[in-house]
Amino acid sequence: LLTYTSGTTSKPKGVMISHRWLMDNALRMRSSLPLQAGMEYMSYTPLAWITEQLLGVTLGLTLPLVINFPEGPDQVLPNLRELAPHIVLFGPRQWENIAATIEARMLAASWMARGIYRWGIRIGHDVHVARLEGRTAPWLSRLLLPVAEALALHPVRDQFGFIRSNVAVSGGTAMAPDVFRLFHAMGVHLRNIYGCSEFGLIAGHRGERYDLETVGPLLDVDPAFGAPLESRIEDNGELLLRGGTGFLGYWGKPDKTATIQRDGWYVSGDAVRKTERGELVYLDRVEHLVKLASGHPYPPQFIETRLRFSPFIKDVMVLGDATRPWVGALINIDMAVTSRWAEERRIAFSTFTDLSQRPEVRQLVQGEIRRINQLLPESSRVVRFANFPKELDPDEGELTRTRKLRREFLEVRYRALIDGLYAGATDVACDIAVTYQDGRQGVLHANVVATDIEGTHTP
Repeated sequence: LLTYTSGTTSKPKGVMISHRWLMDNALRMRSSLPLQAGMEYMSYTPLAWITEQLLGVTLGLTLPLVINFPEGPDQVLPNLRELAPHIVLFGPRQWENIAATIEARMLAASWMARGIYRWGIRIGHDVHVARLEGRTAPWLSRLLLPVAEALALHPVRDQFGFIRSNVAVSGGTAMAPDVFRLFHAMGVHLRNIYGCSEFGLIAGHRGERYDLETVGPLLDVDPAFGAPLESRIEDNGELLLRGGTGFLGYWGKPDKTATIQRDGWYVSGDAVRKTERGELVYLDRVEHLVKLASGHPYPPQFIETRLRFSPFIKDVMVLGDATRPWVGALINIDMAVTSRWAEERRIAFSTFTDLSQRPEVRQLVQGEIRRINQLLPESSRVVRFANFPKELDPDEGELTRTRKLRREFLEVRYRALIDGLYAGATDVACDIAVTYQDGRQGVLHANVVATDIEGTHTP
């Protein structure tokens, strides 16, 4: 069969898929996921998506599975709840949308329902996420889990059709770990599987314990279908692969086929790094990486996305291009969450500016950045950062109405801060023009503290 690429970088190309390729990759999926004969699966994705060919068709026939179909495109979520299938496979954006929908519904619920939900999720997080990460759950949380299940976790899973979801999979690019943790806290044991249309399934989480920051180790290949999977990471971070059935080529495009094969290796185009345990961390497409003055490429979107999932960080502007020797960052703290955190610890502050520059808050942000740095190659890590002295505001042109950073404008407005960060200054005096709600113009005079990240060094 021919399955077409998405066409994000050029016109879609027809990938040649053989019967042998399908069987090889179906067995790879089976080696990673706890699939059993007779499981219910709802086929809602188009057959043009190779994952549907593997799960809905190949494994559907060979295990076999019970395949169900939604009544219409707008009935996927209602039918999902009605059916409550054993196998649920969505892309990262869909899982994120479901998580956002759950949170939005809770915000609209009564204070009592919202409180019970938050309490239940906290108990579920204490138990399920601790087990996932190999930690011992607190005894009180283990004792309260049946109550949390009855009052909060089971009803939420029921509302979204996850009552019987023994196999919950995010397929495609990587997803932020905090989304995984939310579903695990709910009792939905979500895991990653990573691959591409050309080479097939590459890596995936397996077993009961796995690292949410990764897409898992390389999958097993049945010896009948070729050699085990091997990976190699180039100097620019690009992932090369070989083993299994391999890449069969693009239909009628031998020139395009040749461009993604190198000395017997398949050239994925994905930038990754490998952990000490041999698991892959997906960073970005190689073409989306930004190069520093040294020529070293790093993934700004990966850093920003991971940091934004910290409850204390609202926006992130990663710095570093061909004119800069290392990666820096400007952080916009979340005032609501961080102020509550400070009040609970009796940390005195008066304004946003005061709170953002408090040593305790800078240390808090430093810890969040250090955690993300551990997932990156040394030359890609954030070396220094500073907290914005004021909250970024779309009314002042700092953000779009959809809260995307207006980078060029910010680089001009905070030029003194950026230059001071890279010059090695500790304290940077900033004068920032502001517009008050009544329309008056003013200037914010702030002394911003630049903070080094422990364990990193400037070249």
